[in-house]
Amino acid sequence: MGLRPVALAELRDIDYGEWQGRLTADVEAQWPDLMRTWRKAPHKARIPGGETLQAVHERVTRGLQLILDAGKDRTVAIIGHDSVNRVLLLHFLGLPLERYWHLKQSPSCINGIECKQDGFYLDAMNETFHLRRIN
Repeated sequence: MGLRPVALAELRDIDYGEWQGRLTADVEAQWPDLMRTWRKAPHKARIPGGETLQAVHERVTRGLQLILDAGKDRTVAIIGHDSVNRVLLLHFLGLPLERYWHLKQSPSCINGIECKQDGFYLDAMNETFHLRRIN
C-alpha cells in the first residue's frame, strides 16, 4: 500500500497552557470564572499560557491547506484530538467557533468529509460503529 503517516505540527492538540495535565476539578477550583467561560463561550476563553480557539483555528486551517495542496485527488486520513476535530468541522461547515461544544467528538470517532471544487461536504460525523462489539 505504501502508506506513510506524516505528523503535522499544525494539527497538534490545543495548547492548554497552565491547565495541561490538571484534573478538571483542580482547574475549576483555581479558575472558576474562566472555566465557566470555556464551557459557555469557548471562543472568548483565554487559557493562561495556552491557546485561544481562534489561534487553534488559524493553525489547523494552515495544516488543512498543506494537506489539500499535497493530496489533490487522493483520499487522506487526518487523525486528531477532539479540539482539532471540532475546529476543523466548524470550519468545514462554516460555523463560528462559539458553536464548539455543539459538536460531539467521541474518542476514536470517525468524521467523513469530502472536498470538492465548490466546498466541503460532511458525509459522517462522530461515527463510532467500528468500536461496537459484535456478539
